Amino acid sequence: MVPSLAMRAVLAASLGLGAAAQAATPEAWSAHDRAVIAACEKASGLDAVSAIGRPVVFSDTNGKTALLLVGRARPARLKGKPISMLCLYDRTRKVAEAQETPGLAMAPETR
Repeated sequence: MVPSLAMRAVLAASLGLGAAAQAATPEAWSAHDRAVIAACEKASGLDAVSAIGRPVVFSDTNGKTALLLVGRARPARLKGKPISMLCLYDRTRKVAEAQETPGLAMAPETR
């Protein structure tokens, strides 16, 4: 017996809801946060880099997660100067880009 169109729609919707519910588990959010922090720290290129606060998740329409970082510039660049950066992580492509944010936040020892 071939399922009716309505039965297929209900099945497809229930499978989609199951996937969405699974993605919202505390374990999934924790894995997401770890991935964002690792990707953003790497994208920053800073030494002694650390996240300020937790990642900020924007809507799925935007598909981005933001993270504020502080660290020290590599010796070849600005001789270890404290730098803050804002990182945007693209959840679809799983890539991060970080840009300096002058004056937004500084490392605790430089305040």
